[in-house]
Amino acid sequence: MPVFEAVFKDANNRFSKERLTAANVREARTLLRDRGQLPLSLTAVSVSTLWVERLRGAIAKAGPSAEERQRQSALKAKRKAESEAFRAKVGALQYFAYEAINDDTREEVVGLIRAHSVKEARQMLREQRLLPKSIQRDYFGQFKDNKDGGPQAKKQDDFKTTDFERLVQRVFPPSVSQKDLTLMAQQLAAITQAGLPIVQALHLLRDTVQNKHLQVIITEMTEQISQGVSFGECIKNYRDVFPPLFIELVDMGETTGNLDENMGRLADYMAKQLELQQKVKGAMTYPLIVLGILTLIVVGLMIFIVPTFMKLFKEFKVQLPLATEMLLWMSWFVTHRWYTVFVLPVVWWLGRLVVRTAVFRFVWDKLEFKIPIFGPLNYKVTLTHMLNNMAISLRSGLTVIRALDSLEENVRNHLLKDKVAEITENVKMGARLGTVVLAADIFPPLVNRLIAVGDETGGMDDMLFRASTYMDNEVEQAVKTLTSAIEPMMTLLLGGTVMFIVGALYFPLMGIMGGAK
Repeated sequence: MPVFEAVFKDANNRFSKERLTAANVREARTLLRDRGQLPLSLTAVSVSTLWVERLRGAIAKAGPSAEERQRQSALKAKRKAESEAFRAKVGALQYFAYEAINDDTREEVVGLIRAHSVKEARQMLREQRLLPKSIQRDYFGQFKDNKDGGPQAKKQDDFKTTDFERLVQRVFPPSVSQKDLTLMAQQLAAITQAGLPIVQALHLLRDTVQNKHLQVIITEMTEQISQGVSFGECIKNYRDVFPPLFIELVDMGETTGNLDENMGRLADYMAKQLELQQKVKGAMTYPLIVLGILTLIVVGLMIFIVPTFMKLFKEFKVQLPLATEMLLWMSWFVTHRWYTVFVLPVVWWLGRLVVRTAVFRFVWDKLEFKIPIFGPLNYKVTLTHMLNNMAISLRSGLTVIRALDSLEENVRNHLLKDKVAEITENVKMGARLGTVVLAADIFPPLVNRLIAVGDETGGMDDMLFRASTYMDNEVEQAVKTLTSAIEPMMTLLLGGTVMFIVGALYFPLMGIMGGAK
């Protein structure tokens, strides 16, 4: 029966190679799929190749003849003599291990070079059109060059996960932040606009990103593209890392040949979203600092001050008010049950599990925008994200239906997601976008009016950008208002807590002083 050499991906997303015996290609593919493996390529192995391999195996098993062993021994002695002569000749030179970039192929390479100093080694590399990234003294000279003495391409194993790392990732899933994705989009946009092929662009991108998980993903995508898979298909395998809009713009850009333009738009969009996110986080910096200082003050009083008053009150047997009783109990708990702090990581882990449940998400989505002060701000931020998403999707060449589908996948709140799904269904049935958006009652009246104008004039993407700019200004104003309101509230909270502690200790002390008189 014919023999096929198969390249496939297993259930753990690892690429493997194996030879199969099957009647035809279809039967070989079926055999792989039955084993839970995704076939990538199948190549028929010729009969002559199989016979040559069997012959080589038989010769290797029989072992070399006496003449062959004598010849190999003489060759080994000759190489040893040449090596000793070479070492005697260049004994004053030193080994330097280097990492460099080939100026012609832009490929990162590593190697070992002999020179009298680092300066001389750097000059020798430049003469070979290698741009050195790092040069370090290698005292043992253990790195081996290629047979021709040239550099080697950098090994990909550094960017692959080991079995232990995969086990750790199951317990603690790796995360890719919005900042990491934004930097990746900006760097990929700059590289693709320079006109480099996608494989070479991903090679450079892998060396520039800082997130280890992203480096692993880029390495896997590079291997898949080298085997003939498109970039758009590769990135769809990582929907848990890349947002739907990222995947859609990459797929559309590769299909239309405008990948560099789409990546540039995506980089601008994600940078704007990151800036908006940082504005909201910046508004929370001050209250977090105040709460941290307040916590340190309270813990310090509970450990060093309150226990002294506790002994005094017990000695005089004073009738304590409820506030003082609560304060003394808190002090006793902090000083005698301090080890319970080690339970906090378990509580945090359980809290993460609860947050991921569907019941919690359903309840939270209903209350998310109703929280005083923070709810309206979060709602405005969400609307800004939605408008930017639609605008960048339409400007990048997506149809209205496909842009709405992408928006539905990006929205996290299930109430808004249901409304976007309803808008999508109405548009598919032939309704005008401006009308169904107005009926959904999601956006403010001015935004609804801008969308209606864009629908009438055909400049929907421009109107959406204007609407997002308007909502961005609303968010900025809300952040300023929130910051102005939080400052006196934090001051009042800090002062009120200190006054409560002082009062709870002062009134029993006045009772002791009155009894003494």
